[in-house]
Amino acid sequence: MAEGRITGTLAQRIGFSVAAELQPAPRGLDARQLGRVFGTIDEKISERITVSMLSSVAGLSRSYFSHAFRVTVGRTPHAHVVRLRIDHAMKLMLEGDEPLSEIALAAGFADQAHFSKAFRRIAGITPGQWRRLHQALSRRHDERG
Repeated sequence: MAEGRITGTLAQRIGFSVAAELQPAPRGLDARQLGRVFGTIDEKISERITVSMLSSVAGLSRSYFSHAFRVTVGRTPHAHVVRLRIDHAMKLMLEGDEPLSEIALAAGFADQAHFSKAFRRIAGITPGQWRRLHQALSRRHDERG
């Protein structure tokens, strides 16, 4: 028992809180919370989505939600939303010929520059390059019949 007190006193002296050390690591989100969060993201993909909004949907504090989301999904809420926005934009580019500026807005990006920067970071090429590549692949596939 004295050993615990010594460790606690020592921890306090070097700047650690014993209570903080004893806090359990955040667990992941349960299926119900994750379903509500993913549903909200899908519904609002073209709108502004904040971590505060998603944490509220999950019924958790912003901080705890961020940690639990990362434990469950493997990336931060923001990174996940950006990835889903890029996926949505890719789908829109495959389905039509709308200008990239319209696709950027429809996918929830503030503008085409923000969209292009995020797209390149994730896909490794610009949206225009990606679109041309996939259009060429689609034409080849159609020609083979």
